[in-house]
This record gives sequence, structure tokens and C-alpha cells, in this order.
Amino acid sequence: MRKTESLFAMLLFAAHAAGAADTYDPSTGTLTIPAFTVGSVTYADAVVTVGGIVTPPSGGAPEGTADSYEPVNQQLTIPAVMVGGSVYYNAVITVQTLNSVGGVTGADVYRNGYLAAASVQYGANIYQNVILALTAQRVVSVQGGMPAAAQDQYDPAAGRLIMPAVRVGNRVYTNVIVAAGPPDLVAAGPAATLARVQADIFTPHCSFCHNGSGWALPGIQNLSSVSASMAALVSVPSLEERSVLRVAPGNPNASYLIEKLEGAPGIGGVRMPRGGPYLTSAQIEEVKSWIIGLAPP
Repeated sequence: MRKTESLFAMLLFAAHAAGAADTYDPSTGTLTIPAFTVGSVTYADAVVTVGGIVTPPSGGAPEGTADSYEPVNQQLTIPAVMVGGSVYYNAVITVQTLNSVGGVTGADVYRNGYLAAASVQYGANIYQNVILALTAQRVVSVQGGMPAAAQDQYDPAAGRLIMPAVRVGNRVYTNVIVAAGPPDLVAAGPAATLARVQADIFTPHCSFCHNGSGWALPGIQNLSSVSASMAALVSVPSLEERSVLRVAPGNPNASYLIEKLEGAPGIGGVRMPRGGPYLTSAQIEEVKSWIIGLAPP
């Protein structure tokens, strides 16, 4: 740590303070960072241990507004850093370890058995807005430390998805690897809208019986239009299973509609559509994509 401290003392020179700056503590060799980016992910209020100086500060005005991290070389480019009472500009350092991280935006999000990723690289292609059905038991490793990549990568040969950051509730995990395969894919692209589900599924397959007529099923559950379907399904308890919502926003696994479409064990009545033909897997995944895209109440 003495070497790093002396390098800062000899190579950094004072400049006028301007804007938010990182804070370096020579006694511990740690750098507190307001924000840094890795690809499309931004980390806030992070603390890292400095490994060494690659490029001494050059002075002048900051060349950026936030730190950026290059995971291949483990190098952090810093627009401004405060050491004691002085601010220095435009330095490049190597990062030894990521000690802690606060908020994060742009990371993958895991919730209710589904992983939502902004983009995944698969060979030469990049797929946007990918949703995978995954359980916690499929986690291969959580390596921690600074992100080792700037982009989610899918390795089809190994059947693994490698991610620089995943948010689970209020916690952020870095360098996560999960076992995943093509059957896990729920959707790629923007989440299905209710208008699309209405046109593709509810109107042609459901609305003949679920038409809003009468005071009992099937008519009372009105799926004849977008507004009617929204009112009849989202956050509404099932008449057959009062403890289960017909559509639980963000959670297909807890939605009675999906149980009925898949013919899950224990459902009341029969699988829908009554008597078949039943929906294909792709059609059911479209409904799931819409449910996942709903904001929790």
C-alpha cells in the first residue's frame, strides 16, 4: 500500500475542484466512486481497492462525467479524484477488488423465477430484452469482484449464461453464471402487450365463451376486448381458486390464468380453452411475457 500511496503523492498535482469526484483514502488504498459504468450497467456508491496507477492524472478539466471500467484490463478511468483536500483529474488505475456497491441500473433483474436481461450476446448476434425462466438452483457460480465483462454472454456449448451483474431484491451480485438452455427462453424482444395478446389469443380463442354475459363462468369473465380483459384478469382473484389471482403482475408462476392454459394439476374445472385445441407453447409464452411486463401493483 506504501507504493500506491507514494505514487499518488509524487505523481498527482493539484487542480481546482469542479463537480463530483471520487475520494481516495491513501491509508486504506480504497477509492469511493459516485458512479462507474460497465457496458450498459451503471454502479453507484462503490468502494474499490486500488491496485496501481496506469496513467497519472493529467490535470485540466475532467474528460468525462462518470468513471468507466474496462473489465478486460481491469482498468478504471477516473474523470476526477479527491485526495485529502485536493482534486486531481483524468487518471487511469487498475482495480484490485470491488469492496462494496450501492445502487445499480441496467443490470439483469431476477424475480419470481424469471431473469430479465437487457441484452445477451449469442455468437455474432445480440438479443434485446431477453426473459429466461430460471430457478435459484440453476446458479453455477457467483464469483463476485469487479465485473469481468461488459455484456451478458450465452455459451451454447456449455449451456451457460454469464452475466456481469444481477439484481435480486436490494442486493447486487457480480460475475454470475447460471445453467440455461433454449427451453428456458420465454421471450426475446419487448414484452408482449395486452393488445397483442388480445388479438392473438383472447379474441380468437377465448372470447366466444368469455363474453361478459351472465353472472357465472365462463361468461362473467369477460375477455372480449383489451379493457374488458384488463379488468377481468389483472390482480383479480379467481372464482375457482379464491386465494390465487387470475393474473399476478410480474409473476406468471403465481397466475391462475397460466395454470388453466397449461392444465396444471389441482385447477378447478378443466384446461382452457375447453375441449381444445389448446394453446401452443409459443402462445402460452406470449401470455407469460405480457404478465412479466406488467408493473407490480
